[in-house]
Amino acid sequence: MRRASWLLTLFLASEVHAAPVAGTWSGDFLGHESVVVLETRSGGGVIGFLPADPNARIVGGVVDGNDVLLNIDVRDPGFFAPGIFDGTIVGNQLNGSFTLGGGAATPISFSRDPKPYTVEYWLLGEEEIDSAASRVLGQTGAFRSGGYVGLDHCDFLSCAGDFSGWDVAGSAHTITAEAGGGCPLDVTLEGLWSDPEKFLVGSYDGSDCNGAIAGDFIGGKAGRAGAKPLRDALKLLADFADRVQAESFTALDLIADGYSNDGKTKTHWQSFE
Repeated sequence: MRRASWLLTLFLASEVHAAPVAGTWSGDFLGHESVVVLETRSGGGVIGFLPADPNARIVGGVVDGNDVLLNIDVRDPGFFAPGIFDGTIVGNQLNGSFTLGGGAATPISFSRDPKPYTVEYWLLGEEEIDSAASRVLGQTGAFRSGGYVGLDHCDFLSCAGDFSGWDVAGSAHTITAEAGGGCPLDVTLEGLWSDPEKFLVGSYDGSDCNGAIAGDFIGGKAGRAGAKPLRDALKLLADFADRVQAESFTALDLIADGYSNDGKTKTHWQSFE
């Protein structure tokens, strides 16, 4: 019994020491509720993504004990700035501040969030596909958070913004979009999902800094994934990056047998000298 207790204590200690930052965190980020998914690499590196923020990317990070530093780029067709989150893990909290570009540091507090969630990826626009959008759903399927970003221009709604609501009743979708910055936006989109055509079709109206705006829109669902598959994919990327950085040919074991890119297959790289 004593040996079992000792082993359990050792296991728990190694888990906490090995990856205190790995997992899902939630909190207010860039002015709205967000979700941060992180995974550790060997040597203290951190990778991750922000499923509710299609205009923000985690491009690097480091964890040293309980101290966490994340490099986060915020980008849309009309704006780009590098950002830094500098925080510390205290229990189930990740407390720190976020500095975007040369701006002032904004206090941020994330909470560890073990609850299941689902992310839907959408493409939205007027006459063509203009924006990438994400819709994060909670454990019961209710809307939790989301946002959009223009792919090449800012003609649809705005360069980027948040969804404060995306409710579905049968085939009817009601979406509330907001944006800040130099030209605040407040728009409601109402559409009907056509299952045979796999398209969401409707209209929107609201206002921005120039006054009233209105128009028609179309949307299509680009994908859907749950929390576990997303975490598994992130762990696979971390493992792959570690093996590549170590210049190990075992990294090839993680490549699918059907891999093909620019005429090169998995077999080619395995026989490469």
